[in-house]
This record gives sequence, structure tokens and C-alpha cells, in this order.
Amino acid sequence: MTKGKATFQKIDNNKKIFQEILKQLIEQLRQGTLHAGDKLPPERALAISLGVSRPAVRESIRALEVLGMIRSIQGDGNYLADDLDNCLIRPLSLMFSLSQSQIEQAQELRTGLEIQTAVLAARKCTPQEAAALMNILTRLNNSEDRKERGELDRELHYKIAEIADNQLILSVLQASSNLIDSIIIGMRTRLMTDEDLDKQHQILVKAISSNNESLALRAMQTHMKSVTEKIQTFQDHVRSEGV
Repeated sequence: MTKGKATFQKIDNNKKIFQEILKQLIEQLRQGTLHAGDKLPPERALAISLGVSRPAVRESIRALEVLGMIRSIQGDGNYLADDLDNCLIRPLSLMFSLSQSQIEQAQELRTGLEIQTAVLAARKCTPQEAAALMNILTRLNNSEDRKERGELDRELHYKIAEIADNQLILSVLQASSNLIDSIIIGMRTRLMTDEDLDKQHQILVKAISSNNESLALRAMQTHMKSVTEKIQTFQDHVRSEGV
């Protein structure tokens, strides 16, 4: 059983079992009767509580496992994921991978998300968060190792998304960014040799740290336009070389 006092209600036969189980799990997470990492009742007990068949419960559990919301341990049982905040990444990455225009669509989505996170971050940034951003930027500026600079670039963008304080945006942003990095291997490292991007980062961090939403908007628009153009140039080069 769970650590809390979670209880499951019978499901109306006219409703979809998976959706109802997901709805009840989310509601109990919201109420605090379930928590990340909690063990769920056995499938048989869940089936009785929900008033549905055990195979129906098992099928729903497997679907939730694919979503990354549940982890199953053979011989032990089913647990809510320890990191529920990131449960969107796996299915979104799969969806992006199946797209016919992988890079273009993922980069368009990422651009929109990055711009929105910049505005939200500028609105919400505290002095402590501004100091954390500046710390990352300083390390980025002082590093001469291309791989390390690529990692610090990722850290900077994710920190901005964290400051924006919208977990849905952060999860989708991570999924789209991970896809781009996986398809264009080393692209982030290549980009970090461009001095213009360093200047753009400085303007962006300054805007967010000073809570200047309009400047943060323009700075991220400029930055993402530059990144998109460089990715396109790289793709064109690869196509022309027949790689």
C-alpha cells in the first residue's frame, strides 16, 4: 500500500479506464495522499477498488509506465516515479522522433518555449536566481573547452526555464532540446565557438536579472534566430556533402 491514505473510487463502466485511473492518481498527488516514489496497491487490490478487471488495470499500469509516471519492479510491485516532474520527456521525445520534419518542428517549438521562458524568468527572477545565472555565465565565459561550454550553455538555458517556474514548459523544452542534440550530434558544442552567442547570452542574463521583460523577449528572439540559422547552415552543409 501507499505511505499515505490513498483511496481509489469505482469507475463508471461508460468511462475509459486508463483516463480515470490517471485522473485519480493526479488528484491524489494534488491532495497529498500520494507522493512521488510511493508504492501503489497490488493490481488485484486496485481492480477491486476501481470495480474493473485485473487485466484492464494491468494494461493501464503499462501505459502509465510508458509515460514515465510509474516504474514497475519485478517481484515487488508498481511505484510512482521518483521524478514525476519529468514524466513528459519520454513520450514527447518519441513523438518528435516519429515526426517527418524532426529538426525544423522541434526547433520551432523550442524557439517558442525559450522566448516564453525568458519573459517569465524576467518577471519572476529573484536576486538569488540572478546570482545563479551570473555564476553559470561567468563559468561559460571563462571556459575554453568546447565540450564544457556546450554543457554550460545547456545549464544556462535550463536554469532560465527553472526560474520561469512552469514545469510543463520545462519538460517540453527538455524533450525538444534533447532531440535536436541527439540528431545533430555535437551541434551545441559547435555553436559555442561563436562569439556572437556569448554576447547574446550576456544581454539575455542582464535582462532577466534586472526583471526587464521586454528586453528579455527581444534578447531571446535574437538568440534563437541566430541558433536556428546556424543549425540550418549546418544541415545544408551535411546535405551538400551527402553525409
